[in-house]
Amino acid sequence: LRTETPVPPLSSEMFRSLEKAQTAVYPASITLPEMVTGATDSAQLRSKGVQAYGVDSPTSEEDQSRMHGNDERLWIEGLGKFVEFLYRAVTDVAAAK
Repeated sequence: LRTETPVPPLSSEMFRSLEKAQTAVYPASITLPEMVTGATDSAQLRSKGVQAYGVDSPTSEEDQSRMHGNDERLWIEGLGKFVEFLYRAVTDVAAAK
């Protein structure tokens, strides 16, 4: 049984860095918080005081239907941009320290 953990704030330094990176890499998109029905490691991190936000690489609709299946795959066209997005977010937070 998992302990209920606080929702990470949308006003944090990390969330602002995610928004900034998203604006740079995906200029036509906006950042929206969402709840998912699956489990993540975020609950364990948040219980220790870590602000954890789930982000996923872009996938095609066809690939989304394969998630966690025997034929799961990533959308190659989106993978490079996703790595750039993560790099920008992490280096932005690290530079502020």
